[in-house]
Parts: sequence; structure tokens; C-alpha cells
Amino acid sequence: MVTVDYTDDTHATPAGLEIYWEAHDGVASGLGVDDVGELNGVTGVPVAPADTVTIDNIEAYLMYVHPDTNLWYNLGWTGDEEGTISFPMLGGSGHTIDPDDPDTYEVSPITGDTTGAGQVAANWGYIFDPVGSDGAPFNGDEPLAPTGYFFTYNFLEAASIFPEVMNAHLAAGADLESALAAAADSIAIIYIDAATSAYIGASVASSLYADYVACGGSAACAAIFQAGPTMALIGVQQACDYDCGVDDSGWDYDAEDGTGRLVFEIDNNCIPDNTTQRVNTFWANTALEVDEEAPLAQKFEVYGNYPNPFNPSTQIKFATEKSSNVTITIYSILGQEMTVLQNGILNAGTYNISWFGTDHYGNKVPSGVYFYEVRSDNRIQKGKMLLLK
Repeated sequence: MVTVDYTDDTHATPAGLEIYWEAHDGVASGLGVDDVGELNGVTGVPVAPADTVTIDNIEAYLMYVHPDTNLWYNLGWTGDEEGTISFPMLGGSGHTIDPDDPDTYEVSPITGDTTGAGQVAANWGYIFDPVGSDGAPFNGDEPLAPTGYFFTYNFLEAASIFPEVMNAHLAAGADLESALAAAADSIAIIYIDAATSAYIGASVASSLYADYVACGGSAACAAIFQAGPTMALIGVQQACDYDCGVDDSGWDYDAEDGTGRLVFEIDNNCIPDNTTQRVNTFWANTALEVDEEAPLAQKFEVYGNYPNPFNPSTQIKFATEKSSNVTITIYSILGQEMTVLQNGILNAGTYNISWFGTDHYGNKVPSGVYFYEVRSDNRIQKGKMLLLK
């Protein structure tokens, strides 16, 4: 885009020129794409959204609101008076916003956006999920329910064992239900006796296999088996009334004991980085002229500007007796730099340079007093002028 500004409505004398263009990442610009034209720009972000309040809020909900009064007592992380919850919850949304309670929200002073109080950008945090896929808390579909709704070592262990054992039995020729039973049994046996673990394995397998058959038995139905580790751990808890050590959510991971809440590091969270390059240049018409009729310059001197007062333009006349780096700057009465009319080498001579009452960006400046500063190398002279409209 090119925009030309003129000194008046006759469009006889250009005052300034703006040249603007932008280039978006893509094939057309050749920017941010690989050899086959696919966008390839990414930015690594070492933090993720998290919050410091959801875990405490959920505990308060369990203690005072949830109808199952035993759940709060059974979970490993509730009732913790030592404050071992030392990291935020990854993905947490902060407090539920109550417009009448300023403690529940924060307003960004930069963007004006309102967010729930307690939101942070975290490099470390817990995976805590008391709601599951349907968004309703504690209604039975939460995968992490047996480990206090935290992703803990015990859950990681169960989630690793189940598919490994199931696939090994299938590869050895076992039928699907038998393979499911062996996988659940391999988890339960860690906590309880062989007879009880075998019973739990059979029960879990029967339920999962029935759901698989009801689904139609297609490849997409295999996602049903992801519930296996949770079902096996819950079976153990029910068999021993929460006393078998399944729930290791009451402490951070302990390498010596081999249990506890896992603390995850956000190390390489990549997001697309599609860039737009914008270039905006502004050019002022200074109409720099050499005064051919002036006598040979004998010294550096500024002769003032004419007309003064002026509207819409004025000429500043100056002389330099030698080739020098000449800079001419216009300032407001408050000392703000408005524009630079000249910045470069000029040969010895007498010059007239025009100012059309515009700033760096080609905008018309308001009426008032302005100052000009003429520098020739390290020599400076100044003058004052008045713009009237």
C-alpha cells in the first residue's frame, strides 16, 4: 500500500509518502514453510496453564457439600494438615467467578480480561481430575478415582501393566476375555492375595468384554479397555475397604517407597508460530535545495526560517563551510521529537530545507511553537518557529 500526502487540496506538492506491506508465513511469501510448502514454525513454551485453588476447593466441597460423607475420609490427600500439596494443578481454571466477590477473579491491567483467581503459568504441576469426561465431579467415570483423583505412581504402574499383559496373552493365543482377566489380575495381585485378585480379574474382564461386544467389536471399541486399570484398582479398594495402599495420593512421589503423586514438568510444550512481517516506512518531503546564488559559505550558520509564522510550510536556511554530517530535527515546545528532516552528509554550501508541519508518521501536527535543531558534525544551532492554522 502506498499513500501520498499533499500540502494542500490542489495536490501540487507532496508532503509525505507512506509505504506499507506485509508478508504472511506461507507458500506465496516463502516464509515459515518447509521444502514442500507446509508451515513449520513452532515456539517452545516451558509453562502451561494451571491453578493453585482447585484442589483446595474440591477438598472443601467433599467435606461440606458432597453427599457421600465417607469419601473425604477415604481419600489419601484430604485432611492434610502438613501442607504437602506443593504444586499447582495443571489445566486448572481457577476460582469460579462470582461478580459480587472480587476475591474470586482477577482483571488484567493490560488486556482488561477477567480470569478466575488462582490461575498461574506453571513449569511443574499435578494431573488432578475429579470430574472425568462428562465434567461432573465424583459420578463414577473418573479414571484416577482409585488414586485420589491424582495421577500417581500406582496409577502409572497399573496403566502400564494392563495393556502389556493383555497383549502378551493375546499374542500367546488366549481369547480376549481371558487376556483381560489376566491383565486385571496382574494389577490386583500387587495388593491382595491370589484368590481375591483372580476374582477381581474375572469380574473386570466380564464387564469389559460385555461392553466390547455391545459396542460391536470393532477396532474403535478397543478404547473400552482403557478403563481396565481403573476398574482393577477400584476392585482392590472395595475388597479391602481402602486399606490396601492403592491410594498413594497423600504425598509426592517417594523414590525409596516407590509411590506417591507424580509431579510433571512442562518442558517442551510446542505451539504453532505463524508470523506476519509488517513493514511501514514514512517519508517526508523536505525539498532540500542548494542556494546557488548565496556567497561561498565561510562558517556553519543558521539564518532562521521563512515564513514565520507559517502555514502550511516553512523553509529553514543554513550554511556549512565544509562537508559534514548534517542533522536537522524538529521538536515540540515540550521537547518531543516530531520529525527528522535531514540526516546525512552534505557538501559545503548554503541550503534551504522545507518542513510541511508533519511528524515522523506523516500526520499533521497541531498549531503551536516548535523548535528546530541543526547539527553539523559536533556543532549545534537552534531556532524557533510558530505554526498557525
